[in-house]
Amino acid sequence: MARGRNILVLNDDCLYHIYEFLPIIDWCSLRDTCTRFRTISDDQFNRRSKTFKLSQISDRDRLKLSEVKRVLRTFGKSMKTLSINQNHFAKLMDWNGLAPFLERYCESLVDLELVSFRLTAKTVVQCRRLFSNLQRLVIDKWDNRYRFNVETFSTCLVECTSLTELVFIGLDDITEDSFACSHMKYLKSFELRGCYGLSDKAFKSFLTKNCQLTQVKLFDVRFRNQHDNQSGIEDVANTLPKIEALSLNFEMGFVQNVMPVTGMTSLKKLEVNLEHVTYNIMLELLRGLAEHSNIEDLHLAHFKCSKEMIGLLSSIKRLKILKFTNTNHLHGNVCN
Repeated sequence: MARGRNILVLNDDCLYHIYEFLPIIDWCSLRDTCTRFRTISDDQFNRRSKTFKLSQISDRDRLKLSEVKRVLRTFGKSMKTLSINQNHFAKLMDWNGLAPFLERYCESLVDLELVSFRLTAKTVVQCRRLFSNLQRLVIDKWDNRYRFNVETFSTCLVECTSLTELVFIGLDDITEDSFACSHMKYLKSFELRGCYGLSDKAFKSFLTKNCQLTQVKLFDVRFRNQHDNQSGIEDVANTLPKIEALSLNFEMGFVQNVMPVTGMTSLKKLEVNLEHVTYNIMLELLRGLAEHSNIEDLHLAHFKCSKEMIGLLSSIKRLKILKFTNTNHLHGNVCN
């Protein structure tokens, strides 16, 4: 090839621009050609590592296991965040086959999201180092083709000794045994979103073992027994003396008792969706916050404005940040 037509005569800026149009699997091939492309490939991935998604590996609708393994082997050392969605693979592909590659090559991984997955006991054992290094773990739905494996689930949590944030999304029938994990001494944030059939004993046990939690998010959570549905926030208030941030969202058919919030003296930030909360309960809540709380940051969704409500908000002495979303009857005169 004539020198003028050799791609290597292009400067690095041009090559970096060309890389932006290529799927990451091609970066692996380019990296193996020469020292210059190896450097550019590594640098490009390092730049994208914080926003990297498996869907960026190739242009295929469904990921090929062989390609994912190659990318993990090539760039795994730079990955700190990773989301593995079973729906992105072929129907019969089991992500557990990636376990040895995650364990061996993703030494810096601290943030892992598993979507529609199925863990096996063998996978947990293979990935012991991986789970022990995680700081954030998101478990989004259990693969419905398989029964919820309580033993594997609890074993996985036991291995996560360095977690600071734990998120469960769309999990059903979380039993006490599945929460039978050791104390996670570094855990600060816990979120439940769209979880149904939750055991009240499991919830209380988990909070008691991890009473150092400072942030809790409960979005559309339903307990197994109707009576327990009213005591979830009370459990948080009674077991988490250091809680500083609480986020709450309710469904139409399930509204928890929000009044225990007023007794959380350490609480500084509160986010609550009031769409399905009655006007009188709102008044009681604001009255309690004004009298007993140290709230500094308050976010109210579907807040029903009135002179009485605004008066109570104005009397919350430590309030520094006030945010409204989807608010009714909020106009200029009320703001003034």
